[in-house]
Formats: sequence, structure tokens, C-alpha cells
Amino acid sequence: MAINTFKLALMTIALVLSTNVGASLASNAALLMSPQVTHCVNDAGAPGDCAIGEVPDANYFAIDNDFSGLFEESERTGIEAGLQGGIVLGAVQSLGDIDAAWSISGFLGYHTQAGTISIASDDGEGNVTIDMTGWKVNYNGGDIDLEHGDFATVICGIDCSNGDTFVLEYSSIIPSGTASPDYHLHLSGTISAVPVPAAVWLFGSGLIGLICAARRNNA
Repeated sequence: MAINTFKLALMTIALVLSTNVGASLASNAALLMSPQVTHCVNDAGAPGDCAIGEVPDANYFAIDNDFSGLFEESERTGIEAGLQGGIVLGAVQSLGDIDAAWSISGFLGYHTQAGTISIASDDGEGNVTIDMTGWKVNYNGGDIDLEHGDFATVICGIDCSNGDTFVLEYSSIIPSGTASPDYHLHLSGTISAVPVPAAVWLFGSGLIGLICAARRNNA
């Protein structure tokens, strides 16, 4: 009887822990932005000392302001990691959690979301689609809901497991009356798996302790 109870306990613990195991990209992983990388316009100068201007390459968003159908380098706005380092899957993130404040025309902006971001598909080989429904741009204190862009692609170096590198690409449209420019988000960095909550380990160790005590009493 004690052996069967012990087996049942182990199965219970495995079931609890299995919520954090599955597809290579964990459902509660963080997509942490890497430090910004830039280059100079027309390669004139060196980053930090560009003759004309500096273009972000690692993390940025772009708006097709001239409706050319292309995202020109001049249309990029660089972004830096926020308080939580980037996008955290399955978590509600507030202003400043995803990215630090950026500025366009003297007004501050952030990226935020309504609800949470989740995994839509994962082939286990470094190709993931995530559901970006509810992704917003907060500009000058107001939220802008993006249109026609529900999913982003995440391409990883190996399999999107903990410590792997990633590149995220997401495209949508900024609704603004008759003129609705295209929007594109590009992020790169590393995957960080969120640790299993301490409460789970306490539950597991406590359950094993109770079973061991019961076995001693039955002996």
C-alpha cells in the first residue's frame, strides 16, 4: 500500500512539473533583448561617432511613413530592454516592462499589450509562432491598437530552449484614419526560461516527506 502511495505521489509531482516542460520554448519564457547594435548611415564613421546618423540593428521598430512598401533604415526607431528585459510569455506586462521609453518628435512611447502573449506553434527545431494579439504602441500617453498582425515569428539558433538566441519579426498596421502606415518590430537576444515556482518544489518535497513518515509508521 505504501509503495503504491509513493508511486502516486511521484506521478502527482511529475504532473505538476510537466506544466513547465513540453515544447522547446517554455510557455513562460522571457525573450530578453540583447544590447543594441548599430551602424552608421552610408558607413560614414563608427558607431558612437557617426558623421550622418546612427541606425539600430539589434532591436527596433519601423514605420513606413512614406508608404513605399519598404522599411527604410531612416524609418527605424531603436529600443532598449525595459524593466523585465523584454517580452515575457504568459505574463501581463505594464508600461516600461517590455521596453524602456523611446521618443519620436519629442513625445515618449512604449510597447505594451492587452492580455498575454502565448505560443501558437513550435516545431521543436527553432521555429516558433507566437500570438501577438493585443500588442500595442503607447505613444504620448495613449494606446494605439495595431491591426492585421496577430502573429510573430521567432527563429532561434537551435531549438528556442533556455539560453538559445532568437530573432523575432512582427508586422502589423498602425490605424490612423485614411493613412495607415505599415509597422514592423525586430527584436533579437536570448531565451531565458522562467524557473519553476518555489511553491511547486515545496509541495513536492512536503508530499514526499509525508509519505516517508507514513511508511515508517506502517513499518
